[in-house]
Amino acid sequence: MPDQDTSQLPAVATPLGTDLLYCQQGGADKGMTVDQAQAPNQVFNVRHAVYGAVGNGQTESPAGIQAAIDAAEAAGGGTVLFPQTGNSYKISGGLTVEGPNIAFRGEGGLVTIEASGTGYHIVTLSDAADDFTSVDIYFKGNNVAGNQKYGILVAANAAPARGRVVRCRFTGTNNGIGLTDGTDWIIARNHFEGLVGTASGDGYGVLSPDASARNQVIHNIFIGAAGEGRHAVYFSVGATDCVAAHNTIKNFNFEGIVCGASSAQAGLFRNLIYDNSVFGGGTVGTAESGGILVRGKSEDCVVSANLVQNFDNCGIIVDHGGQGQLNKRTIVSGNVVELCSLIGIQVIGAQDCTTIGNTVSNNSQDSPGSHAGIQVGNSGSGGTYVANGCRVEANVVHGSDHSYAFVIDNTGSDPVGTHLGKNILRTGSDKG
Repeated sequence: MPDQDTSQLPAVATPLGTDLLYCQQGGADKGMTVDQAQAPNQVFNVRHAVYGAVGNGQTESPAGIQAAIDAAEAAGGGTVLFPQTGNSYKISGGLTVEGPNIAFRGEGGLVTIEASGTGYHIVTLSDAADDFTSVDIYFKGNNVAGNQKYGILVAANAAPARGRVVRCRFTGTNNGIGLTDGTDWIIARNHFEGLVGTASGDGYGVLSPDASARNQVIHNIFIGAAGEGRHAVYFSVGATDCVAAHNTIKNFNFEGIVCGASSAQAGLFRNLIYDNSVFGGGTVGTAESGGILVRGKSEDCVVSANLVQNFDNCGIIVDHGGQGQLNKRTIVSGNVVELCSLIGIQVIGAQDCTTIGNTVSNNSQDSPGSHAGIQVGNSGSGGTYVANGCRVEANVVHGSDHSYAFVIDNTGSDPVGTHLGKNILRTGSDKG
């Protein structure tokens, strides 16, 4: 039963006011405001005697919290309120949300839901969990490597729409948020740190795979460390009209932001990676692949105005996905790429892509060789994937010793229609 109307509670501040966050390029106004981060009217206090959650950091209360969730669902939706206690709400099993219009809310700031075990997701959402919201909740996991568990996970084959996760924190889980087929989600102003990944899996901050669309990952902080943090943001096969913007990403072991997959699966269309700051560990010989990767059957994607630094491989990579897939019409513009050991910007096996107005500096610091500020060319065995129609214009490359400023790779055959012009090479390189 509801405890009180939310009009009696302090207002839930929205992350960016109520303005439209992003209108996808080439598409209509989707009306994606953060108004929907406001809490539903009915409030279900998990510490109410009817539910009995304790929140003393010791007593496990999954049944009490789940009872409050179930009551909110039975009422057609509501706010599941977690009052401040000075301690965490411990759970010995996962929580499930199976109805629409459910909001988790920490009262008066960040409130912790802490898993005491390792074998479960903290919150799992079903297909019917449309308009789910989480505000000011700390999802604290207790996972070990290889568990494949999430702080918040949309269940397999589920597609809840219009979710909002705002001002939350995720640590100790294998992964932060998994959206599966979820659409029209906003993930904003959250903090992800200490995700328990491995070299072969887990360690995702936000994973947006399959048929996900119009999801926005904005103004978040992602911090990895040795053995933790595989990818901060991953838009996988089928992702369309998604946005990763204004995020700060540090020390992830593979790519900071990924759009695509190297397999013959559904394409990714019109995704935007904008104004992120992506910092690698800067250690030569680490597993870091690149700051931003757009791969496979990606079409009409944009990588713009990002800062990428200190990766052992490449700063920004645009490439094919193998198995006959080509990356098409990706635009890489206005980025700053610094201190990457191999190549600043690499566009290979992609067609009709544009690399324009970028600044690349101080790359290829590990050893002499055919490293480059910007590389465009064919890829695959014998140049199977030909970089036809690519443009490289108005870029500035500050070369370092033993580095090529620009490389056009014509392995197998000459790319047709590839244009290199109006670029600027600064001093410091021994090769053009």
